[in-house]
Amino acid sequence: MDNTPTRTNTVLPKVILALLAIEFMLGTLASLYQEVPEGLAKDDVYKPAGLIFFHVLVATALLILSLAYVIRTKTKNQSKKVFGASIGGFACIVLALTSGMLFIQTANDIFSFIMMFFGLGAILSYAQIIYAKQQ
Repeated sequence: MDNTPTRTNTVLPKVILALLAIEFMLGTLASLYQEVPEGLAKDDVYKPAGLIFFHVLVATALLILSLAYVIRTKTKNQSKKVFGASIGGFACIVLALTSGMLFIQTANDIFSFIMMFFGLGAILSYAQIIYAKQQ
């Protein structure tokens, strides 16, 4: 049985990849136009429905969808390469989300950089799933 990605089993990775692109744009816009004010309770940064709120909302959706894809690749007996890339993408999303929460709590710019770094890792993981065997 051939376990290469087909059109039907690459729909979810394509959705995740599209959401990652949106997430990257929202994060860039949030870093350009929205600041975490000093002295403000850290939970207050989410109250106005601004860019950070939507950035967190998309990140939560990505976390759920990437976990669902890991489970799907394991239960559908996908190739080790696809399963490994799905685990890598999920891990990158978890680490990016964690870095984002640390950035909000500490206002330390290094966590923003780490979040972007792992976001790019997730993009590469899901791009590998979609395009690796379509040559």
